[in-house]
Amino acid sequence: MPRYSVSRSSTLAAIAILGGLVTACASTTAGMPLSAGTTTSTIPESGGPFSEKPVTSATSKDAVPPGPLKNVEPCTLLSPKEVADLHAGAPRSELVGYVRTCRFTEGKGFVISYGILDEAGLDAISANGPITPVPTVGTHRAVQSVGGLDTCAISIEVTKTSRVDVHGTDDDGDGQRACALAMTLARLVEPKLP
Repeated sequence: MPRYSVSRSSTLAAIAILGGLVTACASTTAGMPLSAGTTTSTIPESGGPFSEKPVTSATSKDAVPPGPLKNVEPCTLLSPKEVADLHAGAPRSELVGYVRTCRFTEGKGFVISYGILDEAGLDAISANGPITPVPTVGTHRAVQSVGGLDTCAISIEVTKTSRVDVHGTDDDGDGQRACALAMTLARLVEPKLP
């Protein structure tokens, strides 16, 4: 056995992982990065609520302070029973741009997720269509918007400069079902918000 066999196998494993990541990221569909071999519906990163980070300067007097959820792991906002009741599989924490998300990709015919935006309030939402107020979700102000691929989002205000976006996507493109999924998840997450 050659002396370099351990490092060679490590190198081959690294190449395989990188190849899978390049393949997953090379898709022309905008969305969350997926691990190699994963095939799920995507939640758009651009043109939707999980969009560009507001421009702030650390030296500016107007810099946005981090929201009160800055140290919260997103997937801890739901109890194990609430997760089971969603029938959407196990939660998966991911970082999408600057948004810390919790995704559920194993539901039959749907994908749901929510993300914590520590430095972007309701006034920083970017959407493909109109942004409309919805009845208060619990004790929080909320709006609804539509992103790409018929993804419906309910954005819940935490502070004037922070929010939680909750997404629902129906695999058949049913916008009403997507919004119903998002609202169901929003009502589970909202009571845990400050």
